[in-house]
Amino acid sequence: MIRNTNITPPGGTSFYNKGADGYDSTLRMWYEYDYNGDPGFTDSYVAFKLLGLSPKPAQENINSKTKYSIWQFRNATGILYLSPTVDQSNQNGGGKYEKLNGYLSVSPLDSLSNPSVPSRNDELRHTPNNRSTIISYGPFYKDDGEKLSLRHLQDTINIVFAVVCAKKTGTDPTTWDSSYQRQNLNVSAGWAQSAFDNGYKLPSPPDIPTVKTVLEDKSVTLFWAANAERSIDPISNIQDFEGYKIYRTNPGSDLDLTADLTEQLKLVGEFDSAYNNVSNNTGFNFIKLASPKYFDGDTTPYYYKFDFPNQLNGFQYVYSVTAFDKGDITQNLGSLESSILGNSKRIIVGTPANNEASAEVGVYPNPYYGSAVWDGSGNRKELLRKIYFYNLPSNCEISVWTIAGDLVDKFTHDAATYNGSDIEWFTTYSDGTQKFAGGEHAWNLITTNEQAIASGLYLFTVKDSNTGEVKKGKFVIVK
Repeated sequence: MIRNTNITPPGGTSFYNKGADGYDSTLRMWYEYDYNGDPGFTDSYVAFKLLGLSPKPAQENINSKTKYSIWQFRNATGILYLSPTVDQSNQNGGGKYEKLNGYLSVSPLDSLSNPSVPSRNDELRHTPNNRSTIISYGPFYKDDGEKLSLRHLQDTINIVFAVVCAKKTGTDPTTWDSSYQRQNLNVSAGWAQSAFDNGYKLPSPPDIPTVKTVLEDKSVTLFWAANAERSIDPISNIQDFEGYKIYRTNPGSDLDLTADLTEQLKLVGEFDSAYNNVSNNTGFNFIKLASPKYFDGDTTPYYYKFDFPNQLNGFQYVYSVTAFDKGDITQNLGSLESSILGNSKRIIVGTPANNEASAEVGVYPNPYYGSAVWDGSGNRKELLRKIYFYNLPSNCEISVWTIAGDLVDKFTHDAATYNGSDIEWFTTYSDGTQKFAGGEHAWNLITTNEQAIASGLYLFTVKDSNTGEVKKGKFVIVK
């Protein structure tokens, strides 16, 4: 039974009546599919496929010795779906060994080629239930033709299976299971077989580009290296790099904890090689630097640059650069793209550290009205609130005071290490990899006594840890 148990908790009939089963003897593959639109499994297939075995006995038809069987959980009546309780049985198909020997090895293809063969598989495909499924292989024989048994425990063989997942093709009803709907599944199964047959090698996308981010006030710049362009495909053995894609999330999209980050990342730029009739033929003039850029302490040469101006300070964005190849027409394979999350960068846009004596420090939003658009929601909303101190020196101490002179909170800021993980918002909506610009520090409006501050006017001081200089400011909280 295949389920996303985070969405559909196990237990009861309703948990077990959403998946139906099938078997394709030509592919040696058992599969289960979504029968009635179960959340978390909608329009999906999952399959177990026997890829092969080693060492493979000479002159052996692997398909003929691959067996399929299934029994229904706690089914104590009948023969067809009897749950076996003994190793061998006098009843036809009643024992575990009989099941392993392929009691239900009948596929829709067998029934079509021989109408006299009852299609037990068809029954399984249209009656979802709680079943246990087996794909078995055997029996095995020694070189002299003697059948292997338990007394030959010193004889070993390696049998390889693949777990294959795919979405249903098309928009036909979920209760259907046709060869058309299994197109994606069969293609994936074919690649699994190809990987096994070729020493576990598959066509692969170019290497993930090495990316460097530079943050400025209201802007982010991505630099990346040309390492992906030297990638060699393990099947074709050629450098088949074609281009780059640049992604970014929209501000505030990180507040949806149920959303897939890969779906939140939106394509904002695509550049590829010109004059080759692949993709858009844009060329790289818009992003390629005249000469490689180097950064202190980093020997990597960065050849490409993409600017994101007009970003919103205080918001968390995610940026990514991927590389894609030309595809392989000889393998009937489209273009492959490197992982969109492989070099993703979580960035909190803001002001860089400012050590100038004349630089004015401040707070935003100011006034703070109950909640900011980036705060999020939920039962713990009081703990998710935050404001930002900006234009801070690289190393400093921040103190917050009431107008009566009472200390509300005190904390230190280190531009080299600070990432906001000391407050609830970032432990909820980020993953610890987030990067700040260096001159900003988030505060959760919680006092040293773990109490939320009240509405009112507050004063703050920022003491530069290197020079001892103190700067002052004020902000207003309105709840």
